Amino acid sequence: MNVEDVVKNMGTNENPNFRFKTTDEVEVIYSQKGINNLLQRVLDSRRLEPIRKFINDQPDAYINNLTVAIYGGDPQWIPLEARRSSLNETFEEDFFEQIINTFGIIKLNGDETLFVLDGQHRLKALRIAYEKNNEIGKNQISLTLITHIDTEEGKKRTRRLFSIINRYAKPVSLGENILLDEDDLSAILVRMFINEYPLFEGKELIALNKTADIQLPRDKSKFSSVIALWSINELLIDPKKVYPKYFGPKKNLVRVRPCDIVIEEYRTLIFEFWDLFFLCFPNAKAFVNNVDENLRNNGGPLSLRPVGQQIFCEYYTKMKSLNRLDEISIIKHIPDDISNEFWHNILYDPIGKRIVGSKSFIRDYIYYHLNLPLTENQSSSLLENYRKCQQNINVVLPDKIINQL
Repeated sequence: MNVEDVVKNMGTNENPNFRFKTTDEVEVIYSQKGINNLLQRVLDSRRLEPIRKFINDQPDAYINNLTVAIYGGDPQWIPLEARRSSLNETFEEDFFEQIINTFGIIKLNGDETLFVLDGQHRLKALRIAYEKNNEIGKNQISLTLITHIDTEEGKKRTRRLFSIINRYAKPVSLGENILLDEDDLSAILVRMFINEYPLFEGKELIALNKTADIQLPRDKSKFSSVIALWSINELLIDPKKVYPKYFGPKKNLVRVRPCDIVIEEYRTLIFEFWDLFFLCFPNAKAFVNNVDENLRNNGGPLSLRPVGQQIFCEYYTKMKSLNRLDEISIIKHIPDDISNEFWHNILYDPIGKRIVGSKSFIRDYIYYHLNLPLTENQSSSLLENYRKCQQNINVVLPDKIINQL
């Protein structure tokens, strides 16, 4: 259906009467006073402007299917006629009947109420976008129509449909999105890094896993994973400067592809970040230049673990905020080999030969040894976690490595 028909207002601006309504606009089926009458989640107006901006500003904007319930009226199904001679004669009769019954027209007499069961934010954002630019009115979006019966059982069925649509629909995985998304700047930069960063050109060093971790021993030849690279980009990019204005938590963010100038600006930033990373971790650079799977034996370098790369990113942003990027290489004084005694039972279990400790604990432990400022909560948490890993409630933190130089 054309957008202009979906957003059509048959009333006035002061007293609107939209052809397609959201449930809160249908008094007979919606009441904030009675929880049993609620048919879907409450609309969050903060999401509308980012979606509107996506619709108006994105050249290839795609609006997903709207699920629309029909209440009242007398909807009729009119099948399209098809002549048998126009189809291949080898089709069996049952198949021919199925074809005929599949295509047709739904006739509405205008007395029915149409309300969006899934897509209320998209519908309201479409109305605003249409006001901004009537040209989008000729664009088409797909609809799924279902009938709604205004009884207690009918409401249960409609609520259940909404719940099923949102709970059981299988989303595309984050890893797949990173490889395909043309609007997410972090994803775009991951692909640029893999394909264009000089050390990685022509090499297959990034694991396409469904988690940030690399799976050992299977991924012994991999430097990192697409999700780890994406999460690093997310730390380095300021979404409020890159994407349409949004309010509240980051889940309300709508990602619209930035202009090429912004993409190039962040490409430069990301590449400079990795230049500093490889400057600080010669083990990682040597691995990328000449993959040696044995380097990972007995734990291997922290710099070849996604958790280590993510911690370095946090360290980088910390040093940047302190205007100390010129000193970033002091991290070289922290042992990169996780089997080093420095890391025993803090990052690495030498007996079980496995990674232990949380990312925040490891990060704060590094900050402590490099004499970087910690908050009061970080300091107390660091001591508490250190005592746990040493299994001694009276032990104190060791001498700072920076003071031993």
